[in-house]
Amino acid sequence: MVRTLISISERDKRWLDTYSRRHGQSAAETVREAIRRLREADARGNNDDLLAETAGIWRGRNGFADEFVDEIRNEW
Repeated sequence: MVRTLISISERDKRWLDTYSRRHGQSAAETVREAIRRLREADARGNNDDLLAETAGIWRGRNGFADEFVDEIRNEW
């Protein structure tokens, strides 16, 4: 694990210490958990990879997407 030094306001530090005590964990663990949750939320909200993977997927097809969907549904 890599160590890092951050600067936060006294008010935030008091809140961090209180929150951590209430949840029975160290302030460092609280910060690690917050970063993990932030990364997960960012990953859910970031569709750039999905867009890159599916870009041009309709290329080479004739017609409109709704016609294609109807055709597929009729196969059911």
